[in-house]
Amino acid sequence: MDALSLSRVALRSTAHLSNDRSAPRVGIDQVHIERDQNAHENSFLELGMDRWLLHVEELSFETTSVPLSMAEARLLRQAYAHLHGRSYYEDTALPTSPSLSPELVAALAELGDRLWPAMKALGAEQEGVFGKLSGRSAKDAPLYTSRLDKSLAKQFSARGADDDNTKLHSLFDAALELMRLHDAASLLWMLINSQRVDEDLDVALRHPERWDQAIVIRRWWDGVTSDLEFRMFVVEGNPTGLTQYNQFIHSPRIAAHGEAIANALYDFYQAEVLPRLRSTPFFEAVQGRFTCDLALHPEALGVLEGRGRSTGATGACDAPKLTREHVKLIELNCFYEATGMGLFDYHADKQRLDAGPFEWRVRTEPMPHGTVRLENEWRDLLRQIGTVKTTGVSPRRLTDDAYAQLTKATSKMSHGYFTTDHAVCSELSLV
Repeated sequence: MDALSLSRVALRSTAHLSNDRSAPRVGIDQVHIERDQNAHENSFLELGMDRWLLHVEELSFETTSVPLSMAEARLLRQAYAHLHGRSYYEDTALPTSPSLSPELVAALAELGDRLWPAMKALGAEQEGVFGKLSGRSAKDAPLYTSRLDKSLAKQFSARGADDDNTKLHSLFDAALELMRLHDAASLLWMLINSQRVDEDLDVALRHPERWDQAIVIRRWWDGVTSDLEFRMFVVEGNPTGLTQYNQFIHSPRIAAHGEAIANALYDFYQAEVLPRLRSTPFFEAVQGRFTCDLALHPEALGVLEGRGRSTGATGACDAPKLTREHVKLIELNCFYEATGMGLFDYHADKQRLDAGPFEWRVRTEPMPHGTVRLENEWRDLLRQIGTVKTTGVSPRRLTDDAYAQLTKATSKMSHGYFTTDHAVCSELSLV
């Protein structure tokens, strides 16, 4: 089908999953809410990276996992609450702090001591690594550092334009730059400044009988960009839809190659991904229903240039085949109401996504007033760019002091004589 130009964004419907203990329960079936939340939590626990990566590891990034204890999970949540004044569902009026207490710094540094060997082994000192939990990444954390302002200024200078779409591109590229980690302090800082991480740990800690959380470290792949990532929706093992993952931006190179990209990724899934997943415990547990996130190397666009359609999605037979050098499987995720839908809508497109036929969607022109679709804090950041450039001071809340503390506390690791106080966890009641 033809590519679509959509002027709206499919918003995630997650209000009923937020465990809001203060909101009035007017006209709501509480049993239904709890059932939906249980479904959400079960899906999250079933889709941990350890459940699927072993089946497709040769298609993904080189990865290692460092097991995370429940005490360490509580430590990360305690640090988040210290910096941000709350857990994601709690009182937003609680005080915040730009820095950490000495006890928290020492306990986090001990965790960093466990993380650093794995980071180093995967090239942190050279090309960098990507770090995340077993579930979601900490991609919301860059908001809370002035390093984002510096990276954003560099992106704006390189692009030389100030329209909404350029601002969005610059923002996402700047944030991606900060996700490339070269030291343990950066990884620790990301984990304790992410609401996504705090939410996931909250869920996991409420299911101690299923505890298997880890901090996942992955070798950085230079093919990763803010626009060439795609989400495929899979039902009973069959792809039913594909969308650009970042629904906010218009990427001319995606728009120009949309159909070729969609069909090539469809064929890659059928040839490489499905045969490895079919009949596995993971596939059986999710009943063949999941999302498959794929990253396309920019060099792959040259392979697809001027080529025709593929057999899998549209019936023709002259499409190029992408190899593992061109495509990386980023991760598999649950496919249900709270799933990020990109340019699809879970409810409006439900019949098509449940039954097919396969449909792909990319944005063919900039989204009108795109920046106003961002969450408030990110939107305010773009509005404040002029203030930041003029004064050198960001008006939003930052935790750079905490980053400096962690950097100092972990700076001895590379010299092999890092020490810390092993009694700190007991003092914090984390064990």
